[in-house]
Amino acid sequence: MSETDHQQEKATRPKKISVEELKQRENGLDIWREIEGWATTGYDSIPPEKFEFFKWYGIYRQKPNVGHLMLRVRIPGGKMKANQARVAAQIAREFGRGTLDITVRQNFQIHWLTIETIPEAVRRLHAVGLTTTMACGDVPRNILSCPVAGKCKDQIVDDYAVVRQLTREVVGNRAYSNLPRKFKMSISGCPIHCPLPEINDIGLYGVVRKKGNRKEAGFNLIAGGGLSTKPLFGKAMNAFVPTDKAVEVCRAILDIFRDQGYRESRKRARMKFLVEDLGAEAFRAEIVKRLGYDFEPAVEAEIDPCAFRDHVGIQEQRQKGFYSLGFSSTAGRITPEDLFVAADIAEQYGSGELANSIMQNLIVTDVPEDKLEEAQDMAINAPTLTLRVNPIRAGMIACTGSQFCNLAVTETKQRSFEIIDYLEKTVQLDTPIKIALSGCPNSCSQFQIGDIGLRGGKTRVGDELVESYDIFAGCEMGLDGQFGELVKKAVPADEVAFELAEMLNTYKRERQNGETFQQYTRRLLTASYEI
Repeated sequence: MSETDHQQEKATRPKKISVEELKQRENGLDIWREIEGWATTGYDSIPPEKFEFFKWYGIYRQKPNVGHLMLRVRIPGGKMKANQARVAAQIAREFGRGTLDITVRQNFQIHWLTIETIPEAVRRLHAVGLTTTMACGDVPRNILSCPVAGKCKDQIVDDYAVVRQLTREVVGNRAYSNLPRKFKMSISGCPIHCPLPEINDIGLYGVVRKKGNRKEAGFNLIAGGGLSTKPLFGKAMNAFVPTDKAVEVCRAILDIFRDQGYRESRKRARMKFLVEDLGAEAFRAEIVKRLGYDFEPAVEAEIDPCAFRDHVGIQEQRQKGFYSLGFSSTAGRITPEDLFVAADIAEQYGSGELANSIMQNLIVTDVPEDKLEEAQDMAINAPTLTLRVNPIRAGMIACTGSQFCNLAVTETKQRSFEIIDYLEKTVQLDTPIKIALSGCPNSCSQFQIGDIGLRGGKTRVGDELVESYDIFAGCEMGLDGQFGELVKKAVPADEVAFELAEMLNTYKRERQNGETFQQYTRRLLTASYEI
C-alpha cells in the first residue's frame, strides 16, 4: 500500500469513540447482563468498544487479546477469611492455569480466564462474600488499609472499620460509577503507615491529639497524590478527621472529583491535577463547603520517611500471647496450592483470617504463641511463601509485565525472580529494601517510590533491540517526600541484577553511621555523586 493509499484508508476508518463518550452512552455497572450473554455466544461476539466496560467488573483483556481475560478480585484492606482465600485459589487452579498474583492494592489477580468461565468464577466469589465489582474502571478502586489493623501492637487507630464502611457505601453505588478517572484511597492506622497515604487521591493517616484531659485518635488528611507518568505527593489539608467523620469526608472528596474533575483529557483526569491546580487551601475550602462544617487543624505528626512499609516475619500482636505471620511472596506471584496452605494455617492455628499487604506479601494473624512452631512447620509446604525475612525477597514487587499486560514493554515477574535469586547469593543486607520493578512508565509497581526503582524500556545492543531498565534511587517518603531520581539509564535487562548487586554492596561498604539505603542515596545525590 502506498503512503497516499495508507492515508486515505486511515481517513475512512471509523473514529474511535473516547471513553468519556462511551460513559455518556451507558453506565459501566450495566454491562454484567451482557457479559453473561457473551459467555454463551463467545469472545468473538463481543463488540470491541464494550471491553472498556468490562473493567467495572474487574475484567481486563489479556495480551495478545485473542480470548483470554484477567479477573481482579477486590479485597478491602487486603483482609479475607480462609474460605474466601480457598475460593480464589480454586478459581486460579481450575480456570487460571495456576496463575495467581497479589497486587500493590491488596487484591488478587487471576489470569487465563475466558468469557465462558467469567460468570462462574464471579458467582463463586459472590457466594463467599467477595466481589470484582468496581475493581477497575473510572471508579473508587480497592481501599487500602494496614493488613494487621486491629492487631498491630503499636497501632494508632483501627483503620479497618473505616475501610469496611466506606467500601459498603461506594462499591456498586451509581453515584460513583462514572468518575473522570480511577480514584484511590488509603486509610492508615499503624505507626509505619504501610498503606502509603502520601501517594493516594485520599490519604488518611492515624494520629492522636489531646482534647482536654483525654486523648482522641483520628486522622490527618492528605489529598491529591498519585504516580504514573506525572508523580505527585499528596498535599496536606491541615485537617484533623475524627474516626466517625472519616467516611463522610471521603465521600465529600469523591463528590468534588466527580463533579469538578477534568474530563477533557484522560492524561490529566486524575484528581491530583485538580488539587495541584487549585492548591491545598482552595481544595480544603471546597471540602469544607461540601461538608457544611470546618475541620479542626491537623495534629503535628510525621511519617517516617525510611520505614519499611510492611509487616513481614513473625510479629507480636496487641492481643497478648498472639502473633501475626508475615509471609514474603516472590514479587507477588504465588501458587493456588500455597494459598491453600496459608488458608489451612489460618484456620488450624489462627482465627481463620489472612491479609494481603501493599508489598504483595501475605499475612496470617492471631496465631497463639504455643502454636507458632506447628504453624511454621506447616508453612514449609508453601514454597512460594516464606517466613524467613530475607531483605531482598520481602521488598521485591513487580507489576504484571509484558507476559499479560497490553501496556508493558518488558517482562517483569520472571525477571524479578532472577534478580531475587542473584542478589540473595551476592548481597547480605541487615534490613529490607524495596525494589520496585515496572514494565512501563505507568508505574503500577510504583518504581518512583522504591529504594530502587526499575522502569522498563528498550535499548540497542549492537544491532539488536533488547529489553532494558532505567534505574531510579534516592526516594524519600513522608510529608516532605522526594521521588527517586534516574541514576542509570537503559541498562540491558540481563545486566540489571549485576548493577543492583554492585550498588548494594557499595552501599554496605560506604554507608555512614548506620544509614539506610534511602539516606545513603539521598546524601550522594544531594552532593552530586554518582551512585
